[in-house]
Amino acid sequence: MAHKKYIAELDELTASMERKPQKVGFVHRFFIPGWIGFIQECIIENKMSKAAKLPIYKGMNYYECGDKIVELTEKACEARKNSEGFQEKENENKDNISILNSSFRAIDAWANIYPEIAYWMNRQVNGNYVTCALGIVQENVICSLSDIIELPDEKKNHKPKPSFMGDMKAIGGQIAAWFCNILVFAAVSALIGAIID
Repeated sequence: MAHKKYIAELDELTASMERKPQKVGFVHRFFIPGWIGFIQECIIENKMSKAAKLPIYKGMNYYECGDKIVELTEKACEARKNSEGFQEKENENKDNISILNSSFRAIDAWANIYPEIAYWMNRQVNGNYVTCALGIVQENVICSLSDIIELPDEKKNHKPKPSFMGDMKAIGGQIAAWFCNILVFAAVSALIGAIID
């Protein structure tokens, strides 16, 4: 069973990631639209990028560990497909289930280390498509697993109808943000004017 060596390596990676303490606190509670929000996002993304570059497992950083999960799942699924006992997609096969369990356990351990990086930071894929890092890892793992097991279709998110109070809060937030941006612009203009004089 060639796929078992990939599962063993995936389980070793998972065990190592599960021992890492969770780090949160990158994201602000409130973002002000405009220049201030842009500066807030730049600061947060810089902090997240520095954290994501730290080694986690055998010198691999956070994103490289995510890529390793995808790679090991793909190799395990490919080895399982090429094994003698493999027939069509089987949801009851214990080898298929073990690959599925190890893959999703690894994803959970990976996302738990830096949940804000996994869920919040967006990456551009193929020029247009933008998603979070967790979405990229999950999509690639699901693509590999779909070769050996029948997975349920994703349900589309149902968006609730907007309420009057929700709309009013959003408008109030935008007005407050514009006011803050005008104050910052005035302060910067006054500072530049004082420096020039």
